[in-house]
Amino acid sequence: GVEKVFLEVDRDNVPARRLYDSAGFREVGQRPGYYDRAGGPPAVALVLRRDLM
Repeated sequence: GVEKVFLEVDRDNVPARRLYDSAGFREVGQRPGYYDRAGGPPAVALVLRRDLM
């Protein structure tokens, strides 16, 4: 009985965020510096959740 699904997505990844939004995922948190970026500061990850039950 899985009740919730979590995932992380780069805050700047707009196409992925639109996809997850359309699938019913909602932002529940953030992880600063989660993704390394070549030549730039680390990116923030958004923590998303979808309730299945």
